[in-house]
Amino acid sequence: MSLRLIASGFALAGLLLALLAVFAAGNALLLKRRGTRVLARVAALVERPVEQRHEQPCYAPVYEFDVPAQGLLRIQSKAASFPAPHAVGDTVALVYDPADPADARCDTFAGVWLITLLLALGAFGATVTAFFCAWAGGLFPH
Repeated sequence: MSLRLIASGFALAGLLLALLAVFAAGNALLLKRRGTRVLARVAALVERPVEQRHEQPCYAPVYEFDVPAQGLLRIQSKAASFPAPHAVGDTVALVYDPADPADARCDTFAGVWLITLLLALGAFGATVTAFFCAWAGGLFPH
């Protein structure tokens, strides 16, 4: 397989990741600007099943918070980790879109911006790799 073809694949991957990063950044900005901040209580920890025997179990927090016109809302986080990110009874700052309160995120850098950052780093890495492959394949003069 030629290095030019590999460079094209990495360039395409970099472009796709960059577009996804822009989309994720737009969503994060909208959430930060229009979102409602609330203090939630960690009501429970749900153990996620492990895929292999040697893995540690992961725990997803279940948050409870008051939503105007809806009352007490109880949601399970999409993120799980080991050890558990919070203890039952902890108070955690969340941010949510008033149009969809069930899609709440922790109001931290990681909770709001981590996906955007990872996509942007992936786009940068794929683009650098594409340029290197193109250069090594003779597309640019040495």
